[in-house]
Amino acid sequence: MVHHLQPSSGSRKPSAALRGAGLVLTLGALLSTSAALFGNAPRSAEPSRTVSRDDAPREESFGPQTPPADPSPFTSDDRGTAPAPQEIPPVPEEIPLRHDRPRSREFDRMSPQHTPHRRPELRHGHEEDAIPEPELIQRKLTVRYGNPAVVRLLRSLSTEQGLQLFAEVSTLIDARHLKPSTYDARVKQAAKSMLGALDNRAFLRANGLEGDPSRTAAFRSDIEQLASSRPISGRDEAYQALRWTMRVAEQHAGLRSSTIALEYVYGSTDSLDKYSGFVPALDRASPSVELEDHIVGVGVEIKPDEKGMLVVNALSGGPAAEAGLLKGDLIESVNGQPVAGETLEAAVNLITGPPGSRVTLGVRREEKVADIPLVRRRVEVHSVSEVKMLDQNVGYIKLDKFAQNSSEEFDKALWGLYRDGMKSLVVDVRGNPGGLLTTAIQMCNKFVPSGTLVSTRGRDTADNTVEYANRQHAWKVPLVVLVDGNS
Repeated sequence: MVHHLQPSSGSRKPSAALRGAGLVLTLGALLSTSAALFGNAPRSAEPSRTVSRDDAPREESFGPQTPPADPSPFTSDDRGTAPAPQEIPPVPEEIPLRHDRPRSREFDRMSPQHTPHRRPELRHGHEEDAIPEPELIQRKLTVRYGNPAVVRLLRSLSTEQGLQLFAEVSTLIDARHLKPSTYDARVKQAAKSMLGALDNRAFLRANGLEGDPSRTAAFRSDIEQLASSRPISGRDEAYQALRWTMRVAEQHAGLRSSTIALEYVYGSTDSLDKYSGFVPALDRASPSVELEDHIVGVGVEIKPDEKGMLVVNALSGGPAAEAGLLKGDLIESVNGQPVAGETLEAAVNLITGPPGSRVTLGVRREEKVADIPLVRRRVEVHSVSEVKMLDQNVGYIKLDKFAQNSSEEFDKALWGLYRDGMKSLVVDVRGNPGGLLTTAIQMCNKFVPSGTLVSTRGRDTADNTVEYANRQHAWKVPLVVLVDGNS
């Protein structure tokens, strides 16, 4: 669980040298806080996400949607038969979704707000335990340097800004994490990551080192020396190690100092626990829909596939659904650029754009292919994806996430089932990745008549909170909650 902490009114203001892009450091053990790093453009950092909502009432539709007709643009293709589209089993009549099923991501261009507080790394809380450390490092590096936001950040930071970033993250960890790691652990973790990075394609490509192993040989020796050096005794020595690594990286490999600073930051958070991470804030028009009630985009959920990006869902009423895209379609290109082998973030970056702009998706459906032109626009995003009455007056609600509009949508679905004669209820949160703590509290409050709902604990007494059930008339209907490893 993550609790979002706001800076006190008396917190110090950043210096003039720090002005621009916001950075989010999420700490495990119930903490989340924002650090500000500033570039050349004068732009205020946002310590927490804010949201634009439309207060005007809108029509909402629930339950299974009628699949759109097969789109006419698809034509036969003689390049061979593609594998049949992957189908996700329906719920709840059939078996739960597999624990190892790749997580999908909705993509959009928010207008205009902040990046969500979430990790872009591996999202399954305990998945990392079963992965050997070298493989885990490679996975994290691939996700990290396949993320356009990270690449933009490392290309914009100066040496001084990189040093300030590491200093600020160190201060936050020392002051706020329940069990801060030693500086030796942080530096040695950064060294392991940098050694792995020299064999990672995404890192080499992002830093212009692909195809030139001679540039990395001497630097590899330097990092091996760092990894086996005597223990780092404190913050000052860690700071000296960072400066030394920046210098030899530039001399021997031509690497930017910002790359080294980021690896020290990621090394610091990776040395804490599996729930801690560093998330660079995206700009105000960057993809972010997981907790919003609308998007500006083409309205589709995708996940990576070895041959492109697989469509998991085309949002009802969105441009993609209206053009005929279906679950199981494979997006092979965006504006003519192939997306096979790209990270999810890279594909999202290609597809997103401002409202009214155009994008063309190259889509394959079995043996048919088509170029589908779309115009990006506002699309409503729902948390409740399915509502129906099962046998014996058993109500069923599928909740995809704990977002800003989840409580309102859930109430509407709940009362609709009640008016139809519901005697008991099944709430399906399989595949639900979580979301806003405040929304989760609201949801629990509907069914728990009294007692403690959730509590948070931190090193600072201001972080210690308790939320109690306070609803006078909680629902007393018999309730079953379906969960899986992705809940």
